[in-house]
Amino acid sequence: MDINKCEYEHKKGLSHIDFKCHYSGWGLFWFYVGISAKPIKVDFICSKCGNIIESSTEDEILKKYVGR
Repeated sequence: MDINKCEYEHKKGLSHIDFKCHYSGWGLFWFYVGISAKPIKVDFICSKCGNIIESSTEDEILKKYVGR
């Protein structure tokens, strides 16, 4: 199996892929207060099989998911 595909051949960028943001302690605090925070990690997950397709800690990717 390709590292960036799930068992259904779904890959990042398709509509079947969800994302989950992970925040630091302060990031969670600011997020719950209502202020946008940059995540420390983003996981891309297949909505059909639940497998993590890819994880990213790259600054460019994280900036796209601020406040999501």
